[in-house]
Amino acid sequence: MVTKAIRRKNKTTKQNEKDFYQTHPAMVKALIDEVDIDPRIKILDPCNGKKVIQRGLSEYFVNVKGFDKFSGFPRKNFLTHKIRYDMIVMNPPYSAKYKFIDHARKIADTVVCLLPINISNYNMFHTDYEDTPGFVGKIVMTPKMFLSETTTFKTGGTSAYAWYIWDKNNNTKSSITWYKNLRDFL
Repeated sequence: MVTKAIRRKNKTTKQNEKDFYQTHPAMVKALIDEVDIDPRIKILDPCNGKKVIQRGLSEYFVNVKGFDKFSGFPRKNFLTHKIRYDMIVMNPPYSAKYKFIDHARKIADTVVCLLPINISNYNMFHTDYEDTPGFVGKIVMTPKMFLSETTTFKTGGTSAYAWYIWDKNNNTKSSITWYKNLRDFL
């Protein structure tokens, strides 16, 4: 019996305004600790909600901008945004993650996206995003934790999270997985 891999085809899931999961500041520190980035590059957080990523990056980088479609100011729709950036760092609405990643890869050289690590289990994500030119790797963060509207460190939950990284200048066919303990960044 031959089994065929199930491939999720629905990349058009409607974005939900309440699809908000607050990034913990320790996650931003884990990213900064691992990635070697020129401090003068132009960085955008297009899903900056409560500005945790933008504030964390601004401590180390000179030119960090942010906006969000649903909260904060200014309110802009990233999916229609055309300005080029050196790097986009985002925790997108999970219901629209594919649209956000696709658009970010069009307007930036480097894209860093926070997602649950179990996204790698989906054939479509692995084939269309991880197994592609430019995929650098992922920074897997432990322990599993709840993302909520606060920045309280609350372990548990059903998923660990990872920063997925794409870079247009990466020509290697292999990717790297780094592991970070978030308690080291509290």
